[in-house]
Amino acid sequence: MSSNLIFLCSLQCVLILILLAVLIYLFIQLKDQRRINRSMKLANSDLEIALRQASRAKQVLETHLDRENLLLNNTSGMVLVHKVDENSLPGRYIEVNDAACKRLNRSREELLEKSPLDIEHIETPVSALGYTKSDVVTMSDADVAKRHSDFVTRPARNLMMKILSEGHATYERVYISGSGELIPVEISARRIDVGDDTIVMCEVNDVTARKHAEDALMASEQRFQDFFARSPIGIALYDRNRNLIKVNQSCLRMFGIPDFDQFARFNLFDNPFIPASAKQHLKKGETVRYEAHVDFGDVAGHGIFVTTRVSGEAYYDIIIAQMTHDREFKPRGYFAQIQDITDRRVAEEELLANEQHLRQSEKMEAIGSLAGGIAHDFN
Repeated sequence: MSSNLIFLCSLQCVLILILLAVLIYLFIQLKDQRRINRSMKLANSDLEIALRQASRAKQVLETHLDRENLLLNNTSGMVLVHKVDENSLPGRYIEVNDAACKRLNRSREELLEKSPLDIEHIETPVSALGYTKSDVVTMSDADVAKRHSDFVTRPARNLMMKILSEGHATYERVYISGSGELIPVEISARRIDVGDDTIVMCEVNDVTARKHAEDALMASEQRFQDFFARSPIGIALYDRNRNLIKVNQSCLRMFGIPDFDQFARFNLFDNPFIPASAKQHLKKGETVRYEAHVDFGDVAGHGIFVTTRVSGEAYYDIIIAQMTHDREFKPRGYFAQIQDITDRRVAEEELLANEQHLRQSEKMEAIGSLAGGIAHDFN
């Protein structure tokens, strides 16, 4: 009886211990679950915050992209964006605006398959490739293509390195449109870092009109230079302060003056051979035309200027006029036109002398006729 009682008591104790162990385990599990639940709540809260931030970032990015796209396609100039390849050369275009597609006469899809080197017109003179025209006959097409590629890519790589190092560059190129038209452009390129990638945005302005104007101006300047150099009329140009800028050879030959510096000493605005009335108008800056009578004997004797003509006299018809005016209505300079009229003056003086001689002869003939008449009457 006592042994059974002891067994039951032992069993009961074991059961109680097992129950306590189970309760302790459940308590620990409950505590861990609460901690896990709290962690889950915190994690969910952080996730919700991250999702909200990501959503806001996405909205900002979409707004930014929409704004960039709006600006890209509503600017009058061309905008082309390209990558930079592993060789530091301009890579394929990743974005182009509508203006670029329209001016280059190419579709967006076509441009996105090309790089700047594909649409640039680059003239390759034979001498620049390091061989003569006769060498082309003996060289293979592959050799010619390689040298041409080296000629093209070297300056392109140098330019790209400049953009990457300095962040921007402005340069000129000639694009080829889809129809084959050559379009001179001015490109303002700047580096943009997007994450780990680097792209180059090019704002391109069509400068065809400017080039035409520059060519027309250059042609006009060349015509003026030709006229200035070959004109038989003496021409001298002065700045607003009446300092000599330029004088042509015809003018130097007229005075026998050897060079520019010596002609500058012969001041067309103030010298002993200018009539007093003309000097007054010259002081006022008015357009003046006067006749200068130069005695080269006096010039040599007084050392007025250096000349190869050491004797004799000459007459010059001189016109001095203002050039255009600036915004303050001050003259930008003066233009002098000089003609040697010595031969005309000599001819006029000879004609005048002949006329006087003729008048004198006619007068003497009339007097002779009168005297003859009187003598006849007396007889």
